[in-house]
Amino acid sequence: RALASGRSHTLGVYCANLVDPHFARMLKGAEARADALGYHLIVSSNLVSTTQRGRVDGCILLGSPDTPAFTRLPDSLPK
Repeated sequence: RALASGRSHTLGVYCANLVDPHFARMLKGAEARADALGYHLIVSSNLVSTTQRGRVDGCILLGSPDTPAFTRLPDSLPK
């Protein structure tokens, strides 16, 4: 179905610090909202695997603007 529609109904979530309780609460809220909209989440601390083309329809980036992985994002992406 994903091949036919061009959509995976999956959102990638990049979180640099998976053990931080603050981010855990954010993930819980994101998961509830994604589920309500018919999406699944893939959570990873690896930015490249989170944003691999075709695997996700969108990506949520959790972290501060000075997170090292964010400095490597293309300038065309909103930060």
